[in-house]
Amino acid sequence: MGLTFIALDQPDNNVLLDEDMFLEKYAYTDFKGFYKFESLFMNKGNINNFLNFIFSEKVNLRIIEEKNNRILIDLSVYRKNFLDPDQLENVYSDWLAISGRETSMSEYGNMICALGYLKRNYHKPNLYLIIE
Repeated sequence: MGLTFIALDQPDNNVLLDEDMFLEKYAYTDFKGFYKFESLFMNKGNINNFLNFIFSEKVNLRIIEEKNNRILIDLSVYRKNFLDPDQLENVYSDWLAISGRETSMSEYGNMICALGYLKRNYHKPNLYLIIE
């Protein structure tokens, strides 16, 4: 399944739930070359494991709305409590044991990119996850 993290100053549910509007509004890079969102793929059975791991606690999924095969989840309460990307190397083997996945550059890369995105955007008051 596709997972997309996006941190915003203001909620924008209609745009977040419409893929065309989402790409039109958010598919560009900032002055540092980063996109406004971070996407990765995860099998359905590991989504909760992934979120619990990166936020270092049990994450309760608060679904805001479902539309156009997209599920919008509010993760704002967790936005400041995430695994520091600099610590991933120390706990990556724990993730592999929890998830049952094998190590690979793309596996590690997905994790480090998601954590980097959270670190760059923790100051934004709204953090959403879009699952499709």
